[in-house]
Amino acid sequence: MNRAAWIGFGIAGAALLLGRNRDDALDESEALARVITSEANGYTEAERTAIAWTVRNRARKRGVTIARLVCSPNCGPCCNGRPFSSAREATATNRELARRVLAAPLSADPTYGATAFFEPRVQDKLVAEKRAGYRFTSDQLRERWRHEGQQQRGAVGAFEFWA
Repeated sequence: MNRAAWIGFGIAGAALLLGRNRDDALDESEALARVITSEANGYTEAERTAIAWTVRNRARKRGVTIARLVCSPNCGPCCNGRPFSSAREATATNRELARRVLAAPLSADPTYGATAFFEPRVQDKLVAEKRAGYRFTSDQLRERWRHEGQQQRGAVGAFEFWA
């Protein structure tokens, strides 16, 4: 094979890799935006930002992409192996928020490394309604997480954040 052919293969390979990385970044951003929309649409920007960081932290802790964490094998509600819901289509506002969170350094994390969250009022309501996937009241969930060695990292608006 001549030198020009090798250069052509190199350029094609680089383009393929660059394109794949760009697509992966878009997939991460879209998956995160879907979670923000599904879990906290209509909440304050501070609450939605904290939710986004928690998802980013959980994926990093598990060593997987956000898309794999919340959309594998496809996007959908939480449970059945997914810790967060990605059932709703992302909004433009939440897509922009997801891009900002993914571009930010870890030092900007307002949750201090939280990997889980819940909204106590909603948690207790869903348990009282006997909704599938909601077995623990907020007090029981706190106790369970403490027993597992987690600590509350803080609260933002209506949500508690744990790791």
